Amino acid sequence: MQDTSPTPVLRESTLSDIVKLDFFTPDNSDFYLTKNGFPALRADKVFDDGHTEKRYDYGRIFLHRSFPFEDPNVFISVLCDMIKEEDKEKKAKAAESPAPAADGSPEAVKPKDADPPPMEIREIGLIERLSDFPPEQAKILSDELRRKYFAPKVSKIKSVKEKFGFSYWAVDTDAGECKFTLQDTFRSIIRVGEGRIMINDVDGNRYEIADIQALDRRSFKQIEIYL
Repeated sequence: MQDTSPTPVLRESTLSDIVKLDFFTPDNSDFYLTKNGFPALRADKVFDDGHTEKRYDYGRIFLHRSFPFEDPNVFISVLCDMIKEEDKEKKAKAAESPAPAADGSPEAVKPKDADPPPMEIREIGLIERLSDFPPEQAKILSDELRRKYFAPKVSKIKSVKEKFGFSYWAVDTDAGECKFTLQDTFRSIIRVGEGRIMINDVDGNRYEIADIQALDRRSFKQIEIYL
Protein backbone atom coordinates (compact mmCIF):
# COMPACT_ATOMS: atom_id res chain seq x y z
CA MET A 1 0.00 0.00 0.00
CA GLN A 2 1.54 3.25 -1.11
CA ASP A 3 1.02 6.39 0.94
CA THR A 4 0.69 9.33 -1.47
CA SER A 5 -0.25 11.93 1.16
CA PRO A 6 1.64 15.27 1.23
CA THR A 7 4.65 15.38 3.52
CA PRO A 8 3.45 16.19 7.08
CA VAL A 9 4.67 19.36 8.77
CA LEU A 10 4.98 18.73 12.48
CA ARG A 11 3.75 21.62 14.60
CA GLU A 12 5.32 22.28 17.99
CA SER A 13 2.67 21.97 20.71
CA THR A 14 1.86 25.04 22.78
CA LEU A 15 0.92 24.95 26.47
CA SER A 16 -2.76 25.46 25.57
CA ASP A 17 -2.59 22.47 23.22
CA ILE A 18 -1.18 20.27 25.98
CA VAL A 19 -3.88 21.34 28.45
CA LYS A 20 -6.57 20.40 25.90
CA LEU A 21 -5.21 16.91 25.25
CA ASP A 22 -7.66 14.08 25.87
CA PHE A 23 -7.19 10.42 26.66
CA PHE A 24 -8.84 8.20 24.08
CA THR A 25 -10.51 5.17 25.64
CA PRO A 26 -13.01 2.52 24.43
CA ASP A 27 -15.73 4.60 26.13
CA ASN A 28 -15.17 7.74 24.06
CA SER A 29 -13.52 6.62 20.82
CA ASP A 30 -13.40 4.04 18.04
CA PHE A 31 -10.46 3.34 15.75
CA TYR A 32 -11.15 2.02 12.25
CA LEU A 33 -9.51 1.66 8.83
CA THR A 34 -10.23 4.02 5.94
CA LYS A 35 -11.14 2.57 2.54
CA ASN A 36 -7.45 2.93 1.66
CA GLY A 37 -6.40 0.95 4.71
CA PHE A 38 -5.10 3.79 6.90
CA PRO A 39 -5.95 4.08 10.63
CA ALA A 40 -8.68 6.59 11.44
CA LEU A 41 -10.57 7.81 14.50
CA ARG A 42 -14.10 8.64 15.60
CA ALA A 43 -14.18 10.16 19.07
CA ASP A 44 -16.26 12.44 21.26
CA LYS A 45 -15.05 16.00 20.65
CA VAL A 46 -15.65 19.18 22.64
CA PHE A 47 -15.53 22.25 20.38
CA ASP A 48 -14.32 25.72 21.35
CA ASP A 49 -17.91 26.94 21.76
CA GLY A 50 -18.53 24.25 24.38
CA HIS A 51 -20.77 21.87 22.45
CA THR A 52 -19.86 18.18 22.18
CA GLU A 53 -20.20 16.00 19.11
CA LYS A 54 -20.40 12.27 19.76
CA ARG A 55 -18.03 10.15 17.69
CA TYR A 56 -16.75 13.07 15.63
CA ASP A 57 -14.93 11.68 12.60
CA TYR A 58 -11.31 12.87 12.60
CA GLY A 59 -10.54 10.70 9.59
CA ARG A 60 -7.00 9.47 9.16
CA ILE A 61 -4.74 9.71 12.19
CA PHE A 62 -1.03 9.24 12.90
CA LEU A 63 0.58 7.52 15.89
CA HIS A 64 3.75 8.26 17.83
CA ARG A 65 5.25 6.29 20.71
CA SER A 66 6.15 8.34 23.77
CA PHE A 67 8.54 5.61 24.99
CA PRO A 68 9.51 3.67 21.84
CA PHE A 69 12.24 1.61 23.49
CA GLU A 70 11.35 1.38 27.18
CA ASP A 71 7.58 0.72 26.97
CA PRO A 72 6.33 0.85 23.36
CA ASN A 73 2.65 0.05 23.99
CA VAL A 74 1.75 2.73 26.53
CA PHE A 75 1.12 6.47 26.16
CA ILE A 76 0.68 6.47 22.40
CA SER A 77 0.29 9.96 20.97
CA VAL A 78 -2.56 10.38 18.46
CA LEU A 79 -2.12 13.10 15.84
CA CYS A 80 -4.19 14.39 12.92
CA ASP A 81 -3.96 16.89 10.08
CA MET A 82 -5.26 20.14 11.58
CA ILE A 83 -5.29 21.96 8.23
CA LYS A 84 -7.72 19.33 7.00
CA GLU A 85 -9.79 19.70 10.17
CA GLU A 86 -10.00 23.48 9.82
CA ASP A 87 -10.98 23.09 6.16
CA LYS A 88 -13.69 20.60 7.14
CA GLU A 89 -15.18 23.05 9.65
CA LYS A 90 -15.10 25.90 7.10
CA LYS A 91 -16.95 23.75 4.58
CA ALA A 92 -19.57 22.85 7.20
CA LYS A 93 -20.17 26.54 7.96
CA ALA A 94 -20.33 27.38 4.25
CA ALA A 95 -22.96 24.68 3.77
CA GLU A 96 -25.07 26.23 6.53
CA SER A 97 -24.85 29.72 4.98
CA PRO A 98 -24.37 29.36 1.20
CA ALA A 99 -23.39 32.43 -0.79
CA PRO A 100 -26.27 34.06 -2.75
CA ALA A 101 -26.50 33.58 -6.51
CA ALA A 102 -26.80 36.47 -8.96
CA ASP A 103 -30.60 36.36 -8.73
CA GLY A 104 -30.46 36.58 -4.93
CA SER A 105 -31.29 32.91 -4.26
CA PRO A 106 -28.93 30.84 -2.10
CA GLU A 107 -26.36 28.93 -4.05
CA ALA A 108 -23.49 26.90 -2.78
CA VAL A 109 -20.11 28.12 -3.97
CA LYS A 110 -18.06 25.38 -5.57
CA PRO A 111 -14.41 25.44 -4.54
CA LYS A 112 -11.88 26.08 -7.27
CA ASP A 113 -9.49 23.36 -8.23
CA ALA A 114 -6.24 23.68 -6.33
CA ASP A 115 -3.26 21.67 -5.25
CA PRO A 116 -3.81 19.81 -1.97
CA PRO A 117 -2.68 21.92 1.00
CA PRO A 118 0.32 20.87 3.08
CA MET A 119 -0.33 18.81 6.19
CA GLU A 120 0.04 20.26 9.69
CA ILE A 121 0.19 17.33 12.09
CA ARG A 122 -0.87 18.15 15.64
CA GLU A 123 -1.34 15.99 18.71
CA ILE A 124 -5.01 15.63 19.70
CA GLY A 125 -4.83 13.07 22.47
CA LEU A 126 -3.20 10.03 24.04
CA ILE A 127 -3.89 6.32 24.32
CA GLU A 128 -2.79 5.19 27.76
CA ARG A 129 -2.57 1.48 26.91
CA LEU A 130 -3.20 -0.38 23.66
CA SER A 131 -4.46 -3.34 25.67
CA ASP A 132 -7.44 -1.26 26.87
CA PHE A 133 -9.07 -1.50 23.42
CA PRO A 134 -11.00 -4.39 21.88
CA PRO A 135 -8.76 -6.82 19.94
CA GLU A 136 -9.80 -5.62 16.48
CA GLN A 137 -9.03 -1.97 17.33
CA ALA A 138 -5.83 -2.85 19.19
CA LYS A 139 -4.70 -4.72 16.06
CA ILE A 140 -5.29 -1.63 13.87
CA LEU A 141 -3.12 0.42 16.22
CA SER A 142 -0.44 -2.25 16.64
CA ASP A 143 -0.17 -2.84 12.89
CA GLU A 144 0.29 0.89 12.25
CA LEU A 145 2.94 1.21 14.97
CA ARG A 146 4.72 -1.86 13.62
CA ARG A 147 4.71 -0.32 10.14
CA LYS A 148 5.96 3.07 11.36
CA TYR A 149 8.67 1.67 13.63
CA PHE A 150 9.70 -1.20 11.36
CA ALA A 151 13.42 -1.78 11.87
CA PRO A 152 15.19 -4.72 10.21
CA LYS A 153 17.57 -6.48 12.60
CA VAL A 154 21.16 -6.44 11.39
CA SER A 155 22.92 -9.80 11.67
CA LYS A 156 26.07 -9.04 9.67
CA ILE A 157 27.87 -5.89 8.48
CA LYS A 158 29.47 -6.60 5.12
CA SER A 159 31.05 -3.21 4.49
CA VAL A 160 31.10 0.42 5.60
CA LYS A 161 32.68 3.00 3.29
CA GLU A 162 33.20 6.68 4.09
CA LYS A 163 33.05 9.38 1.40
CA PHE A 164 32.51 13.15 1.59
CA GLY A 165 30.94 13.05 5.06
CA PHE A 166 28.63 10.12 4.29
CA SER A 167 29.01 6.44 5.11
CA TYR A 168 27.68 3.72 2.82
CA TRP A 169 26.58 0.47 4.45
CA ALA A 170 25.95 -3.04 3.15
CA VAL A 171 24.41 -5.38 5.73
CA ASP A 172 22.49 -8.62 6.13
CA THR A 173 19.23 -8.37 8.09
CA ASP A 174 16.22 -10.52 8.95
CA ALA A 175 14.53 -8.76 6.00
CA GLY A 176 17.33 -9.67 3.57
CA GLU A 177 20.36 -7.78 2.29
CA CYS A 178 20.14 -3.99 2.73
CA LYS A 179 22.22 -1.06 1.56
CA PHE A 180 21.81 2.38 3.11
CA THR A 181 23.57 5.70 3.64
CA LEU A 182 24.25 7.65 6.82
CA GLN A 183 25.04 11.34 7.14
CA ASP A 184 26.99 12.33 10.25
CA THR A 185 27.51 8.68 11.10
CA PHE A 186 28.35 9.19 14.78
CA ARG A 187 25.02 10.95 15.41
CA SER A 188 23.07 8.44 13.30
CA ILE A 189 24.06 5.50 15.52
CA ILE A 190 22.23 5.56 18.85
CA ARG A 191 22.72 3.33 21.88
CA VAL A 192 19.33 2.45 23.38
CA GLY A 193 20.36 -0.16 25.91
CA GLU A 194 23.11 -2.53 26.95
CA GLY A 195 24.62 -3.59 23.64
CA ARG A 196 21.56 -2.52 21.61
CA ILE A 197 22.05 -0.07 18.72
CA MET A 198 19.60 1.81 16.48
CA ILE A 199 20.81 3.18 13.13
CA ASN A 200 18.92 5.97 11.31
CA ASP A 201 19.68 6.43 7.61
CA VAL A 202 19.32 9.54 5.42
CA ASP A 203 15.86 8.38 4.22
CA GLY A 204 14.46 8.05 7.74
CA ASN A 205 14.65 4.25 7.83
CA ARG A 206 15.72 2.49 11.03
CA TYR A 207 17.90 -0.57 11.51
CA GLU A 208 18.56 -2.40 14.75
CA ILE A 209 21.52 -4.29 16.10
CA ALA A 210 20.03 -6.18 19.04
CA ASP A 211 23.41 -7.02 20.60
CA ILE A 212 26.68 -5.70 19.20
CA GLN A 213 28.59 -8.38 21.16
CA ALA A 214 26.73 -11.07 19.17
CA LEU A 215 28.15 -9.78 15.85
CA ASP A 216 30.94 -11.73 14.21
CA ARG A 217 34.43 -10.27 14.63
CA ARG A 218 34.60 -8.70 11.14
CA SER A 219 31.18 -7.06 11.54
CA PHE A 220 32.14 -5.66 14.94
CA LYS A 221 35.35 -4.18 13.51
CA GLN A 222 33.30 -2.35 10.86
CA ILE A 223 31.25 -0.51 13.48
CA GLU A 224 33.68 -0.32 16.41
CA ILE A 225 35.04 3.11 15.46
CA TYR A 226 31.55 4.67 15.79
CA LEU A 227 30.75 3.26 19.24
